[in-house]
Amino acid sequence: MDVKEAVSTAIKHIADVYSEEGISHIGLEEVEYDEINSQWNVTVGFARKWDFPTPVLIPVLPSPRPNQRTYKIVVIRDRDKKVTAMKIRDLATSNE
Repeated sequence: MDVKEAVSTAIKHIADVYSEEGISHIGLEEVEYDEINSQWNVTVGFARKWDFPTPVLIPVLPSPRPNQRTYKIVVIRDRDKKVTAMKIRDLATSNE
């Protein structure tokens, strides 16, 4: 599996798992290959319906509020391309 395939797999997984929530603005945030465990760790960000402000006076095109995205790490096993985990990526407690 190369990096493009890992990213595509992660984004498709997120879109499928959250299909009932009508998420939007799905995009790649980070990608890392873990050689020790032979797995891809792909961080995907997206917005949920409640992340959008409700215009009060002036209708504008909705866009996510700053820092109101959800981030998930999708773990994909390299040998069989299976998604083995999906974890919360909390930016507030990140060391990076």
